[in-house]
Amino acid sequence: MSERVGKMALLNGMKIACMANNGCYLSCVYRGFALPIEAVKRAVDDSCLFTIAALDHNRIVLQAENHCYVSHVNRQDVESVEANKQTIDDSCRFILTVLAGSTVALQANNGLYLSCIDLGITDTIEAVKQDIDAACQFTVFVQTPAGVQKLEEMNKE
Repeated sequence: MSERVGKMALLNGMKIACMANNGCYLSCVYRGFALPIEAVKRAVDDSCLFTIAALDHNRIVLQAENHCYVSHVNRQDVESVEANKQTIDDSCRFILTVLAGSTVALQANNGLYLSCIDLGITDTIEAVKQDIDAACQFTVFVQTPAGVQKLEEMNKE
């Protein structure tokens, strides 16, 4: 395990927030029948916080505020990412790639990277990219007693 991935494993059980390349935090958004993850919040609230659990082989699971696990779901050819699973299955396991500083990329069970997709009216998170580009890079913040703090800054303490 690389030193950078090892630092992420130390976050096991902690709450994190992730900022997309559009400057917004990933959030669970209630859409009636689904709870998709979208990059729409300018400030962190409870819907932006995910409990991280480190698994083996650089894999993680994320649990949302609704106590459901984040998973990859194919909905009519849309590779959606949603907080909809009561128990962990393969669609909930994401391969973590730690990039520079506090930045990570997540690969879904379909082999594709999560990406922030600008739909004009909202920015969804979908598992659609074969290679990591700017839209696949998420900055990790950790919830601390003082608020959320960028992972890189927390590691300096």
